[in-house]
Amino acid sequence: MDFPQSVAVKEIAGWVGARLTGNKALQIKGINEIHKVREGDITFVDHPKYYQASLHSAASAIIVPADMDCPAGKALLVVEKPFLAYEEIVKRFRTFTPIHFVSENEQEIDPTAVIEDGAIIGPHVRIGKDCHIQSGAIIRPYTTIGDRVVIHSGAIIGTQAFYFKKWPEGYQAWTGCGRVIIEDDVWIGSGTTIAQGGQWRYDHRSRHEDRLPGDDRAWCSDWKKLPHCCTSRYRRQNNNRGLVRHLWAGWPHPKPSYW
Repeated sequence: MDFPQSVAVKEIAGWVGARLTGNKALQIKGINEIHKVREGDITFVDHPKYYQASLHSAASAIIVPADMDCPAGKALLVVEKPFLAYEEIVKRFRTFTPIHFVSENEQEIDPTAVIEDGAIIGPHVRIGKDCHIQSGAIIRPYTTIGDRVVIHSGAIIGTQAFYFKKWPEGYQAWTGCGRVIIEDDVWIGSGTTIAQGGQWRYDHRSRHEDRLPGDDRAWCSDWKKLPHCCTSRYRRQNNNRGLVRHLWAGWPHPKPSYW
C-alpha cells in the first residue's frame, strides 16, 4: 500500500511507540508484507527465521522485536510486538468502512460502464471504459478495474485476504493493506471470489494462484489472448480442507490434473 504522501520514519516510530535505530532521516512511501516490499516501504518481522530475509529485503524500514544490526541506509523500529505496530500503521490509512452508502465523489466510474441495479460498489473503486458489472456483483473498496471488463452476478472482488497472526490465545486477522487490480479485457464468472493480497493483478495474459484458508485456491490463468472468457469450477476435497475454487481467464480452459 502506498501512503498518500511520504511520512518521516521518526513520525511512524512515534505512532507505534518504537525505539528508532539506523537512518533516522528516511521518508517512508508505503507499507507492505515482506514478499511485496519495495524501496521506500516499511514492513515487519517477528520470527527469527525471517530476520535476515527482512533485513536484507528491499524495505527501507523494518519493525523488529529486539535489537539487531541495522543494514546501512535502513532504519529499524524496535517494539515488543511488531505485528501490532504493523496493524496500527495500516489502520491509519485503511479505516474500516461498511458499504452502506457511497458518494459518487468516492468512486471513479467511467460513464460508458454499465452498472446494473443491485451491484454493490464500494468506495475508492475505479472502473474503466465499457465495463459491465452485473446485478449481484460486489466490488469491495480499493479495487481497480480496467477497460472492457465483465463481472458476472455473484462475483465478489476485493474481499479481505485470509491472513492470520497466531497468538497463544488464538488467531488475529490481519488488516488488509492490499488491493485487487483487474486489467483490460477480463471476464469474471459468477460465484468467483478474488481476495486482496499485497497487490494482485489479473489480466488475460497472467497466471495467479492465491491460497485461501483450508488450501483453497483462486487461479487466473493465461492460455490464449482471445477470446477473453472465464469459468469457475468447484470441487470438494476428500481431505475436508474445504472448497477449491478455480478462476480461469483465457481460452481454451486448462484442464486440472484431477479431472
